Amino acid sequence: MLIARGPAKPCSVETRCGRGLRTTAAAEAGLGGRRPSKGHQRARRILRVAWRRKNHGPLRLAPLPLAALAGSALIAAGFRPAEAASFVCARATGPVETAICSDTGLSRLDERLASAYSAAARKLGLTLASRNGAPDAQAIAPLRESQRAWIAERNRCGGDVPCLRRQYERRNSVLRFGPDPDAPGPADRFAGRYTDGRLARGAILRLAPDRAMVRLHDAEPTQGRWLCEFQGLGQTSGDGARLVATYDGEPGYTLSISPRGLTIDDDTRGGVWCGMGGAIASPLRRER
Repeated sequence: MLIARGPAKPCSVETRCGRGLRTTAAAEAGLGGRRPSKGHQRARRILRVAWRRKNHGPLRLAPLPLAALAGSALIAAGFRPAEAASFVCARATGPVETAICSDTGLSRLDERLASAYSAAARKLGLTLASRNGAPDAQAIAPLRESQRAWIAERNRCGGDVPCLRRQYERRNSVLRFGPDPDAPGPADRFAGRYTDGRLARGAILRLAPDRAMVRLHDAEPTQGRWLCEFQGLGQTSGDGARLVATYDGEPGYTLSISPRGLTIDDDTRGGVWCGMGGAIASPLRRER
């Protein structure tokens, strides 16, 4: 009956739930015992491909009533029922999950947030030095901590749908490298994605009113003779005019915002984060 193993408990966005595909009670009433048709066999192949792409490993299918395959194949192909992406609605517990699964708009916001969280981790370079795309635990810890803090705040809404909707809208804005509209702070003016139009890239994601995660990357554009790569945490200065980024206490970059874009102080453009005398391009303009 169970077609793939998944987490045994409802999971949050930051635990990357939604890995397990489960049948519903309605599907269990299916056709059992008959030889699968070519269409059903193709549906099982679709499931295997979807699982392999998402989880970097083979899918082991257990015996399954044939009626369940039609609905499961649609899920694998991207057609989902009205439920949230970050947990299985059949297992929803508590007022928050019940409200999300009962409201189509909230369900869509939850799906968007799950996608935005994964995309933010990639933009911040948190999957670069990890196996199979799973973020390094230490590197992603600040993002996870901020996500857990948001979940705790969201849960205080209980089953209040307007309150939950506002919380999701705020978090989606932050995870898309924007400001927090309900709790403005000096870090908001730095939040964004940046480029010089060539190889240089910057990504700054707000963690708190005065803190942010920072990634800066650049490379020699013709022959790749040097590479710059920095990932760290930024703290705004007392007047909010600068963002000082460090990694594990080591000096990184001092950033400021000007009409030209994100500016890196000349004294910090190179350093240990660049090889062969390279330096990150400055200024970087904000991506639209």
